[in-house]
Amino acid sequence: MPVLSTVAGLAVAGFDHWADKGESSPGAVLLLLFLASVCLGVITPVRPWRWAVCAAIWLPAAVIATHAFGAGDHFQPNTFAARALVLVPALATAMLGAYAGAGVRRLL
Repeated sequence: MPVLSTVAGLAVAGFDHWADKGESSPGAVLLLLFLASVCLGVITPVRPWRWAVCAAIWLPAAVIATHAFGAGDHFQPNTFAARALVLVPALATAMLGAYAGAGVRRLL
């Protein structure tokens, strides 16, 4: 299951980076992360926070990596700290999705 959640996180990070060359809508990225986390929570409802962390960590990692290698910059201010703050909404969205999916699975 960690492999599946990592693949989901990397897919969301890839969408964020390559859709419109990094200028994708934050709402669309968070929606994809939420849906991926719901699916992960439904598949394995035991301790869904693990799947949320495994999926959410890749979005800020990709944003920081693009900054470190000098690829497209669309963040203001253009600092590593500002890019690291992407973790907050990503982790919150993934947690909501994973626990929602786990709740749905327990109802079924």
